[in-house]
Amino acid sequence: MATLDSNRAKSRFGVAYVRAVCSQAGVGFQETSPDEDVLAVDGSVEFEIASARVQVKCTSQFRLKGGPTATWPIDESWRQRWKRSGVPVYFTPGS
Repeated sequence: MATLDSNRAKSRFGVAYVRAVCSQAGVGFQETSPDEDVLAVDGSVEFEIASARVQVKCTSQFRLKGGPTATWPIDESWRQRWKRSGVPVYFTPGS
Protein backbone atom coordinates (compact mmCIF):
# COMPACT_ATOMS: atom_id res chain seq x y z
CA MET A 1 0.00 0.00 0.00
CA ALA A 2 1.45 3.36 -1.06
CA THR A 3 1.08 6.41 1.14
CA LEU A 4 1.60 10.08 0.37
CA ASP A 5 4.47 12.00 1.89
CA SER A 6 3.54 14.85 4.23
CA ASN A 7 3.61 17.58 1.56
CA ARG A 8 1.45 15.65 -0.90
CA ALA A 9 -1.00 14.69 1.84
CA LYS A 10 -1.38 18.37 2.85
CA SER A 11 -1.82 19.30 -0.81
CA ARG A 12 -4.64 16.77 -1.21
CA PHE A 13 -6.23 17.97 2.04
CA GLY A 14 -6.14 21.61 0.89
CA VAL A 15 -7.82 20.83 -2.43
CA ALA A 16 -10.43 18.65 -0.69
CA TYR A 17 -11.16 21.50 1.73
CA VAL A 18 -11.65 24.04 -1.09
CA ARG A 19 -13.82 21.52 -2.97
CA ALA A 20 -16.00 21.09 0.17
CA VAL A 21 -16.37 24.87 0.61
CA CYS A 22 -17.35 25.21 -3.06
CA SER A 23 -19.88 22.42 -2.68
CA GLN A 24 -21.47 24.13 0.32
CA ALA A 25 -21.58 27.41 -1.63
CA GLY A 26 -23.27 25.71 -4.59
CA VAL A 27 -20.45 26.24 -7.07
CA GLY A 28 -18.31 23.71 -8.89
CA PHE A 29 -14.60 23.10 -8.56
CA GLN A 30 -12.47 21.66 -11.36
CA GLU A 31 -9.08 20.40 -10.20
CA THR A 32 -6.04 20.76 -12.45
CA SER A 33 -4.29 17.45 -13.03
CA PRO A 34 -0.93 17.47 -11.18
CA ASP A 35 0.78 16.62 -14.47
CA GLU A 36 -0.79 19.69 -16.13
CA ASP A 37 -0.02 22.29 -13.47
CA VAL A 38 1.93 24.51 -15.88
CA LEU A 39 0.40 27.79 -14.62
CA ALA A 40 0.83 27.05 -10.88
CA VAL A 41 -2.96 26.71 -10.64
CA ASP A 42 -4.58 23.92 -8.63
CA GLY A 43 -8.05 24.37 -10.06
CA SER A 44 -10.93 26.59 -11.04
CA VAL A 45 -13.95 27.63 -9.04
CA GLU A 46 -16.84 27.38 -11.49
CA PHE A 47 -19.19 30.30 -10.84
CA GLU A 48 -22.32 30.77 -12.95
CA ILE A 49 -20.91 33.76 -14.84
CA ALA A 50 -17.19 32.89 -15.02
CA SER A 51 -14.48 30.71 -13.54
CA ALA A 52 -11.77 31.81 -11.11
CA ARG A 53 -8.38 30.10 -11.14
CA VAL A 54 -6.98 29.30 -7.71
CA GLN A 55 -3.72 28.11 -6.19
CA VAL A 56 -4.29 26.27 -2.89
CA LYS A 57 -1.76 25.86 -0.10
CA CYS A 58 -2.12 23.97 3.15
CA THR A 59 0.23 23.93 6.12
CA SER A 60 0.47 22.69 9.66
CA GLN A 61 3.19 25.20 10.61
CA PHE A 62 1.09 28.05 11.98
CA ARG A 63 -2.13 28.68 13.85
CA LEU A 64 -4.42 31.68 13.44
CA LYS A 65 -4.62 33.55 16.74
CA GLY A 66 -6.38 36.85 17.32
CA GLY A 67 -7.64 37.25 13.78
CA PRO A 68 -8.35 35.49 10.51
CA THR A 69 -5.15 36.46 8.71
CA ALA A 70 -1.98 34.64 7.73
CA THR A 71 0.84 35.22 5.29
CA TRP A 72 2.49 32.80 2.90
CA PRO A 73 5.61 33.48 0.86
CA ILE A 74 4.93 33.39 -2.88
CA ASP A 75 7.47 31.58 -5.00
CA GLU A 76 8.69 33.85 -7.83
CA SER A 77 8.15 31.07 -10.36
CA TRP A 78 4.43 31.01 -9.42
CA ARG A 79 4.18 34.76 -9.94
CA GLN A 80 5.77 34.46 -13.39
CA ARG A 81 3.33 31.70 -14.37
CA TRP A 82 0.34 33.68 -13.06
CA LYS A 83 1.39 36.66 -15.21
CA ARG A 84 0.95 34.47 -18.32
CA SER A 85 -2.66 33.74 -17.37
CA GLY A 86 -5.26 35.76 -19.26
CA VAL A 87 -7.47 35.83 -16.15
CA PRO A 88 -6.64 36.53 -12.48
CA VAL A 89 -5.27 33.73 -10.31
CA TYR A 90 -6.32 33.72 -6.66
CA PHE A 91 -4.04 32.38 -3.97
CA THR A 92 -5.86 30.76 -1.06
CA PRO A 93 -4.88 28.74 1.99
CA GLY A 94 -6.64 25.38 2.09
CA SER A 95 -7.50 25.54 5.76
